[in-house]
Amino acid sequence: MIRLNLLPQRETQGLAHRRRFWYLLIAGLGSVILLIGITETVLSASLERQKARNAYLQQAIAKRDQQARRLVTVKQQHQAALERRDWLAALQVRRGETARLLEQLARLTPDGLYLRELKQQEGRFTLSGYAIAATGVSGLLFALDESDAFAAPQLIEQKSAVVDALPVSEFVLTVGLHRAEETRP
Repeated sequence: MIRLNLLPQRETQGLAHRRRFWYLLIAGLGSVILLIGITETVLSASLERQKARNAYLQQAIAKRDQQARRLVTVKQQHQAALERRDWLAALQVRRGETARLLEQLARLTPDGLYLRELKQQEGRFTLSGYAIAATGVSGLLFALDESDAFAAPQLIEQKSAVVDALPVSEFVLTVGLHRAEETRP
């Protein structure tokens, strides 16, 4: 039997296998590094696009918020203008009411009764004055109760007094108003 020394051939084959292994290992690591680099580039580009989109959306939201605040302000101004219009319309309807009330009060005041003060407070009038006779005050109360313009007269105070050396009855009474229904234009 012939003996062959295969040791040098095995050494060269082993060396070739190791070189191939190292080349494949370096190529694999290079591929992984290249793949990581490409992935990083793609992801950072995508992140930048998303940041730009978010910035655009934030600007659009801020613009819409400003428009919404302006719209609320315009609505409030519109509401205030409508309230002023309604108030002016009510004044227009009632502009002759004061003259009518004073004229009717003058007609209802009996002889011997003198009004000294007339005050309006929250839809009610306070009348104060003097009457030569106590029946003049009750006559005024009755006349105010029967009138179409005045409602619910109440005598608050009646006392005796002396004015210009004459004995009189001093009185204070309150009376409400009947208001006609206001029509809207």
